[in-house]
Amino acid sequence: MNTYTRHSIISIGVVLPLIQQQELARKFESKRVSINDSPPVFLNSLRLKTFAEKGTVCVGCGLSADYFAFERDVKNRENAPYHLNLWGIRDNSGRHILFTHDHILAKSLGGTNDLTNTQTMCCDCNSKKSQQEQKVAKIIEDLLKLWRHIGVPEATIPELKQFTINKLLHMVLV
Repeated sequence: MNTYTRHSIISIGVVLPLIQQQELARKFESKRVSINDSPPVFLNSLRLKTFAEKGTVCVGCGLSADYFAFERDVKNRENAPYHLNLWGIRDNSGRHILFTHDHILAKSLGGTNDLTNTQTMCCDCNSKKSQQEQKVAKIIEDLLKLWRHIGVPEATIPELKQFTINKLLHMVLV
């Protein structure tokens, strides 16, 4: 669990246009940027690009994000740099929920680490999805052993693996 120290919050409407500006992203690709006297942060991470391109609503439960916060994770480093976190508030409980970018097809199951394979999710939904993906990964691992044991030709295993991953994910995530 992350232990964040918060500096301040900022409107989603202020942050998203800055992320979307391609010129700004290129200009500050390896530099941190201050927004309204904030601590300097990177604006070009895949996570932030996902929020800008895919939106700030969880694809799992429909929770809308409410604000960005300038925060740093001080669990491992006292002087950790600040970054932007996206947060939403659950109506029924008032609990603040961290958002993340989810890999549609998990990297551990062969998914790519790019914008075409990411979506916006709250951490609650992302955690549930991750648990299901871990189950699928274990099944695939066991099937690979079985296929090799019974002599399935190595050339056919990648296609068989991908077909099985797609079917299993459809069964457990839908």
